[in-house]
Amino acid sequence: MNKASRLAKNAVLSHDVSKLMEAFSLVKSFSGIRIEDDYAYYTVMEYAVLYENIQAIRIIFEHYGSDALKGSELIIAVGLGSIEIVDLLLSWHDDVNRVGYSDFTPLIMAAQEGKTEVAKHLLAAGADKWLYAGYDDGQSPLYVAASEGNNEIVKLLLDDIPDEQREKVNDAFIIAGIWNNFEAVELMLHAGADINGVDSDGRTLLFYALVYGKKELTDFLLNNGASLDIADKCGISIRHLFEDPAFLRKISLRIKRGVL
Repeated sequence: MNKASRLAKNAVLSHDVSKLMEAFSLVKSFSGIRIEDDYAYYTVMEYAVLYENIQAIRIIFEHYGSDALKGSELIIAVGLGSIEIVDLLLSWHDDVNRVGYSDFTPLIMAAQEGKTEVAKHLLAAGADKWLYAGYDDGQSPLYVAASEGNNEIVKLLLDDIPDEQREKVNDAFIIAGIWNNFEAVELMLHAGADINGVDSDGRTLLFYALVYGKKELTDFLLNNGASLDIADKCGISIRHLFEDPAFLRKISLRIKRGVL
């Protein structure tokens, strides 16, 4: 780290405003300060948020303005569950949908960490419930919340589903069942998830329930209208799995090994 970065780091940790201003005087722009901590690098705003130094956060914004709001500071604040800092950053028009740390959006971070109250604030600020961010396999905020068992957030995200987003609800419905989140399965079915909806491999939740030996889920799905007459993209029929235990064992083993 350069001298300015060392000063800024010490200023945030010691709450010494004079050191922070001295650090600013040594660089020409916001990007001139990069703080290293535990083998990771942060902007000075990200670092101040990480250590929940409200005074430093305010001073940094007063000095650099919107230039200080181009990193993962909002995602870090969400992960900490700090509504005060989240609201402060949003009041300065930090981008509520910016993709940052680990290809997360702030709402995806809230969904993963189970920060329900923070999620409410993000949604009120216009967070996109259906944004996939850097993921290419259906991991929307709803998908993440369902897979993590954060069902209060699942309930928030199921409110007012546009027709064009039904496929993403089906993705989340399938992953909820795979991870034994029965409450989320029921919530999404009630919200309009297609019990026969398929994932990118052409497989329904009933397909996975059979493959992974989830008898209770299998019975639930069949009792609620799940079809046996669907085949995946490899031509594997659910009915064949259901009626032929030897075939089911073979396919189950291959899927668990990642062959199929």
